Amino acid sequence: MRGSARKIHAGSGRNYLLPMAIFAASLCLATSAGATETPTTQQAFETAFQQMMRDPGDVDATMHYANLAIAMQNYEAAIPALERILFFNPKLHDVKLELGVLYYNLHSYDVAREYFTAAKAAGATNDITQQADDYLAKLEKAGG
Repeated sequence: MRGSARKIHAGSGRNYLLPMAIFAASLCLATSAGATETPTTQQAFETAFQQMMRDPGDVDATMHYANLAIAMQNYEAAIPALERILFFNPKLHDVKLELGVLYYNLHSYDVAREYFTAAKAAGATNDITQQADDYLAKLEKAGG
């Protein structure tokens, strides 16, 4: 997914505006969650956010932002970015797996289970299927 210049193309403006509005609102709430980052990391995060918002269809910019958020353990910021990508391209098994992991880390086990199960759908690589199965086994073992 990274390293390419793929763009998300929305079919109609109405379908595109609602996810963007939800995404922007959740980011406003999420950016305040990671107050322990260094100024340099926070600056990179804010720059990535601005770049992503300048070109909302740029998957690479959105992934960069999500990866920075994950590195900062700001899962609440990463989740809407990844869900927005998935909204436009629901066949990305790696994004589903990553969302499952993020929700798992936030102890939202029911949502995590849904993403892990979806990540294993037809067309998923063996690696993604194995990782999803590993997390599902952890959930089962923990009773979550």
